[in-house]
Amino acid sequence: MAKFTGKLGQNKILFSEVTGALYNMIINQTVESRTIGSGMASLIDEATREVGLYGDRILKYFTDMLRVYDYEADTTDQLNVLTTYRPPVPICQEMVIDTAKFIPLTLDDYLTKQGFADSATFGSFQSVMSDWLKNTKKVYLAKEYNVFVGTTVSGTGAQSVEVALTNIEGVTGEAEKEAASRRNAQAIAEAVANVMVNMTEDASRDYNDLGIEACFDKEDLLMVWNAEALNKITLVDLPTMYNDNEVLGALKQNIRRLPAKYFGEVMASGGVTEIKADGTQRFLHQTVVGGKVYQAGDIIPTGTVLKNAQGQIQIPNYTAESNPRYICKIIHKDAAPVLAGFETTTEFWNPKNLSRNDYLHFLYNSFDRFTGYPWVSVWYDPAG
Repeated sequence: MAKFTGKLGQNKILFSEVTGALYNMIINQTVESRTIGSGMASLIDEATREVGLYGDRILKYFTDMLRVYDYEADTTDQLNVLTTYRPPVPICQEMVIDTAKFIPLTLDDYLTKQGFADSATFGSFQSVMSDWLKNTKKVYLAKEYNVFVGTTVSGTGAQSVEVALTNIEGVTGEAEKEAASRRNAQAIAEAVANVMVNMTEDASRDYNDLGIEACFDKEDLLMVWNAEALNKITLVDLPTMYNDNEVLGALKQNIRRLPAKYFGEVMASGGVTEIKADGTQRFLHQTVVGGKVYQAGDIIPTGTVLKNAQGQIQIPNYTAESNPRYICKIIHKDAAPVLAGFETTTEFWNPKNLSRNDYLHFLYNSFDRFTGYPWVSVWYDPAG
């Protein structure tokens, strides 16, 4: 699609026959407002909790199971009713609204209008730009949260689940490739189903970082899939008979998807060698490089320096095409809440140049997780 250059096109018929230059007029001018779909923030919407002001917090107390004793009638210990049996010391964790951001926007109701055909179109432009304040916040938080979920891992207990898959590239013959691909899908489905049974039908210390004995309801667990892996399993590799069975069909209400780019390994700090981006690293957070704004999850431009001479990471990043490669995360719906704090929109009118500055201020918490809840990563080794 050609970009409008600000010049009207010449009328090719009348231009050569009529004295003077005639130009075609603009017959329609609209402002597109449908640029952010409802699915953009589906994961973070579920995690959001409306809380309050800066510094407000929520606390979670995690407790362990009690001990069971043998009953021995009339023994000294059994007759001593003054013996105290304190419960295990509870573990308290907090989530705090500690991050303040603002989004500025400058508009005017006078001088800018010269670029529009009529008042209705100009008013539409003003309205769309005002809406971008909230849309910008929505996209920013959604991408930051998606990267957090996709790159956060726990190696405690049984929360790291490796699935042995066949490297399809090393298989010759179309029939053999199809068979290997189906076996891979079934291996992934089996591993996920086994984890779900272990977490929901048996009390275990393996599925939280605190080592407390716990069992969780299936309805409280979210399966956040790498979309490429999920689409491959449900639409390509598994035969139709598998699509609605207990492996995935019964869990569909708890399945969420994220684009593959959000899953990866965070680069660890260390060393003194200067490292430059090679096109596989992505931003962990919104960052400005060379005057351009990059969102969390965007590719870092090739050649951008990531570390300084002291080995400090200048640009927090992760590699989506990583080893291991993540298939899905199975997490508790309360494991990583987003605390939505105070939000307000204000404006300042500048009478000197007839413009106004609109500001959207909002608060939220540094993304983190309660480690008493499951955070399981299902992955495979592409080199294996």
